[in-house]
Amino acid sequence: MSKRTMGRRDFLRLSTTVAVGGVLAACAQPGAPAAEPVGEPAAAPAAPAAPAAPAGEVRFTDPPLLADRISSGELPPAEERLPLDPQIVTPLERVGEHGGTLNVTTIRAEGYGDDTVLMGCEGLFRTDVDGSSVAPNIAKAWELSEDGKEFTIFFREGLKWSDGEPVTADDFMFAWEAVYLNTTITPSLGRWWKPGGETIKCEKVDDYTIKVTSLVPNPELLAWGGGPIRGDNAVLPKHALMQWHADYADEADLTAKAQVEGFERWDQLFNEKRRRIWGTQLNDACPTLGSHLIVERSSTRRTYIRNPYYWKVDTAGNQLPYFDEIIATIVSDKELVNTAILGGTVDIVIQEASMDNYPLYQENAEQGQYNVYAWKSVLGSDVIYQPALTYEGDTVLRDICRDVRFRKALSLAINRDEVNEVLYFGMGTPRQFTVIPQSMYFLPEFEQAYAEYDPDAANALLDEMGLEWDENHEYRLRPDGQQLAWTIEMYQIETPKRETTELVVEYWRALGCNVQFKEISGELTDQRYTGNLVEFGLWHGDKVTDVLFSVSPQFLVPYNVGWETVWGTEWARWYTSEGVDGEEPPEEVKNLYTWWEELKMAVDPNDRVELGRNILRSQAENLWVIGVVGLTPKPVIVKNNIGNFVKEGLHGWDVVWTCYTHPESFFFEGGKSLIS
Repeated sequence: MSKRTMGRRDFLRLSTTVAVGGVLAACAQPGAPAAEPVGEPAAAPAAPAAPAAPAGEVRFTDPPLLADRISSGELPPAEERLPLDPQIVTPLERVGEHGGTLNVTTIRAEGYGDDTVLMGCEGLFRTDVDGSSVAPNIAKAWELSEDGKEFTIFFREGLKWSDGEPVTADDFMFAWEAVYLNTTITPSLGRWWKPGGETIKCEKVDDYTIKVTSLVPNPELLAWGGGPIRGDNAVLPKHALMQWHADYADEADLTAKAQVEGFERWDQLFNEKRRRIWGTQLNDACPTLGSHLIVERSSTRRTYIRNPYYWKVDTAGNQLPYFDEIIATIVSDKELVNTAILGGTVDIVIQEASMDNYPLYQENAEQGQYNVYAWKSVLGSDVIYQPALTYEGDTVLRDICRDVRFRKALSLAINRDEVNEVLYFGMGTPRQFTVIPQSMYFLPEFEQAYAEYDPDAANALLDEMGLEWDENHEYRLRPDGQQLAWTIEMYQIETPKRETTELVVEYWRALGCNVQFKEISGELTDQRYTGNLVEFGLWHGDKVTDVLFSVSPQFLVPYNVGWETVWGTEWARWYTSEGVDGEEPPEEVKNLYTWWEELKMAVDPNDRVELGRNILRSQAENLWVIGVVGLTPKPVIVKNNIGNFVKEGLHGWDVVWTCYTHPESFFFEGGKSLIS
């Protein structure tokens, strides 16, 4: 078995602390911490070496902001607020200073904004500072049985919710039984929760231990708890939420309360009361384990104050976070974010800083009293194009897209070097969509597959398909005599999808394809992608690190119906319904499902690498989706007096953007912002 732990008793054993320095210094290589891009597969998590004896008694320091509340007896001292095993964070540069209000600006009404990604995104486990492995977090340790069927989770004794109530195994069981197993809230668990065809079993061993068992080996539970997908929903405050749940309160009374608050059903009210994203509190009715508590929420602003029961400390015993308050100003568009940057009214900008403004940010850095850093994205491609291979609205176009020669032609027609120069100042990597080079699954040929610029070869492939030119040699014709045309429907979010597509459609028009694109809202994207109403879609190519690739390879295996994916919607519907709905896929797609199912059960790292590479080789040969440029720079803006900020970091969903860097350890030199 492997076990990871750390604790107050081991406070001065820095070999077992969560270190931000050192590891992050290796992050200068594109897309991930320094590592051999190709080589032997990584071993399963190993137990750390036996630590030395404790070096002495620990003294904890309270944040000055809490002094009056402690002296009045409203709050107990830090020794009583912290768990027996607090998480110890080694600061990147030095032990920081408490105090100050952090000002951020976001265009996001909820979630994804800089307020969210600067408050830790606390999950059961966390993506570690290397961006590739999983580390303890809310849970202090885990054990995975040798056969991979039994996963034991150990919680921190004395850990408390933001209202001071203890966190125990009961909170895990409440989340499992009252949410995941409740068919009103969760109508269908989906296949992920049923490895081998049987739903996993969760058992409370004692107040601080949970055992999860599966019918078949299920090593992905570790990645599940450490990734951004479900880890923050593994524990919910039972004491606060049970009053809103029909298993614990009268359903008729709850329905009446729901209607008073504008909902129709009790479960809608329950979901509103527990609303949060990656552990960040969005409703003050639900206590949090995050670094800050929400105290104000409006259409223009969100305000958070420090969580007095936050369970992390620095190496000197100071309770984290360092920032007393976070204020997020909500604006309507990115231009207003840029105005805030240039006007000096924002302390940190991560999510909304864009590469097209990189020179502008640099030109104004001295006047604005900020630094500009270029982090590296953990995206296999900033944009991946997805021909809808199961689109039913135009079967002639669909069949053309299903011909692999067509997809190869589209890929060969893209001038990736030009896209890289125009949009990323040559700082990205032209490549086909695949995992990042630091992944144990990576092979160079996956990245290079049909990624060269060869319009002659592209035209030859279309000629070979019999897609002849019209009499004016302007557009190609389909087998039914109609013009070869389609529309790309896209939601502009996070990466330069619009700017990339403006270039890509010109490359494809040069092949004789009448390609248009239109922007749609996130809500419409969800509706149209899920409804299989789109001829051609796109998204950004994430889930390409070892943390998430095997858990959710949705752009490589068609199991997800809608939202971000459109390339195999009806095949995904067939898979998720176990053949009841959708369209039965061809053999090469069924192979993807087989390899993925086996990968999820594989405990031996060599077997995992072989199965993962089978999936990636299929992408390289079939181009289910088409990548352009990946491992791109991501500008981040930070005021000059903010310490412990990572200068050469990673950015993307796989590492939950900033969360893996321990933003709770960022601080103001002098204890306050430069913004007056």
